Amino acid sequence: MANLEARIRRQEDFLFGVSLYFDGLTLLHAGQTDSVRAQGKVLRSILRTRQAQIDDATSLLRRARDDAGTAEQLALVKLDEISPEIADIAARATALLTAYAELYPDRDRTEPLDDEEMFSLIESATEGFTDSPPG
Repeated sequence: MANLEARIRRQEDFLFGVSLYFDGLTLLHAGQTDSVRAQGKVLRSILRTRQAQIDDATSLLRRARDDAGTAEQLALVKLDEISPEIADIAARATALLTAYAELYPDRDRTEPLDDEEMFSLIESATEGFTDSPPG
């Protein structure tokens, strides 16, 4: 159960990073609606798919705590790993998530960033992203 809980937390962190990426992309490319729309479609698909997996895994985890028979099914839970198709998005989301944790360690994730905070986050994440060794 602890393994699945850790996997769910990693997925939730990943989704938060993707959300930050989408918000930053929207802010930086506000006048480029076609570009934002196309990228947004991909990001919303990732968010929707992964959230559904998290919801299913969380539900199964709750049932497993009450029913030992259900606990055997925990090993079968599918939570997507990062595929090569979204590796770039994942790297950027991770950089944003790391920067967020450094800049806003005690902030509630449900509290939206204002434009100035988002620009600071992007700047910090970009520095971290460009300072890290390639692939």
